[in-house]
Amino acid sequence: MGKRTIIKIVSFISATVLAVVGLSIMTHKRMENYRLQVGNAYSMHLDELDGSLYNISVALQKSLYASSATQMSSLAVELCTESTVAKNSLSQLPYSNEQSEGVNKFLSQVGDYTLYLSRKVIQGGEISVDERENLHNLSKIAQSVSSSVNVIRAEYDKEGVWDSQLAADIGKSVEGDFTESIESLEELLVDYPTLQYDGPFSDHLLNGEIKLTANDSELSAADALNRAAAILGVDPSSVSEEKETAGNVPCYNYTDGTMSFSVTKRGGRVMYMRKFREIGEQTIQFEEAVRKAEDYLGRVEGTSLVSTYYFADEGVCTVSFAHKEGATVCYPDLIKIGVALDNGEIVLVEAGGYIANHYTRTIETPKYTLEEARQKLSKALIVNGVKRCIIPSDGNAEKHCYEFDCIGIDGEELLVYINTQNLEEERILLLLKTDGGTLTK
Repeated sequence: MGKRTIIKIVSFISATVLAVVGLSIMTHKRMENYRLQVGNAYSMHLDELDGSLYNISVALQKSLYASSATQMSSLAVELCTESTVAKNSLSQLPYSNEQSEGVNKFLSQVGDYTLYLSRKVIQGGEISVDERENLHNLSKIAQSVSSSVNVIRAEYDKEGVWDSQLAADIGKSVEGDFTESIESLEELLVDYPTLQYDGPFSDHLLNGEIKLTANDSELSAADALNRAAAILGVDPSSVSEEKETAGNVPCYNYTDGTMSFSVTKRGGRVMYMRKFREIGEQTIQFEEAVRKAEDYLGRVEGTSLVSTYYFADEGVCTVSFAHKEGATVCYPDLIKIGVALDNGEIVLVEAGGYIANHYTRTIETPKYTLEEARQKLSKALIVNGVKRCIIPSDGNAEKHCYEFDCIGIDGEELLVYINTQNLEEERILLLLKTDGGTLTK
């Protein structure tokens, strides 16, 4: 081997070594920067959670002594805002979601309960002794949770704590450690009071009777799997069972690596299904996606469900369906079906609303006529159409309404709901129409 060849080989090896060393240094710096960014983000969300919980504890303490509708309303709005910020901050932290059910329930109820009390005072009522005691208990719990989060924040604010936990395995090792901190918060909620009131987070709703499957027999895991597999078109032998879901709707949970789905123990109904795959380029139109969702429900639940609205996002067209009893649309009986826009495959099923609320109703005859209800609308609205429907209230009741499809002053589309029994204006929804479908606000 000549001298020139040796020099070339040595030069090549040296250049390669230098390139590898340089790449390693760059990768290390990037990982260090990434760990720093993730740690800073975690610290920011923990600070926000700490601040919001402190504000919640203060607002709840003030609400104990509020006597006017104005003050109660102001505190209710503040609590709703702070609880939303707290839940958002909590969702961004690295912990196991199963360990935070109590904290999330608490955050949902503090704002909702004070809104209920605010409405009660506005309508001329008074806050009862028991309701004051509930506020007192909520205030004390909020103070305890706030103090505990403050201690957690102080510990994780120490220099290098996030970084040292992230160093071993980005996003995983830290989850185990931080979950233990969240579990300590759950322990503070052991004596959390039961709240029953006219609101969507009332305990009588969260733990209420599930109507559709109430009289169904409980199936074994194998029988439930076979029933769901026939509906979803999967091979039962390729499916593995995961941890069961307890609570208000006990379910068996399964996965085959390409999808996960939940099946109710009573009746073996598909409660939830989601397929995991990358959605390709859109090849079918939204109208065809709606038809495919209708075909799926026709096979599974029959023809009593009608599509209401759809919305497309990230290659999936999600169609909302409600049960129709005669001429009345029953909005509480809701099913959402997601259709992949690349090939029309059903990739999402969410049937919790339908399973919880569907039963054979006796539809009451309207006390007031359509024309009498129309007179209650704002004179600034132009009515395009009307139909009868049932909508859920914030509490456990359902309300029979005329649904008026209207056009507003600036051409915006609205839905206005007038109660057929007392002509109360129950709800106003704005329709936000985009290229991907319709949303309500």
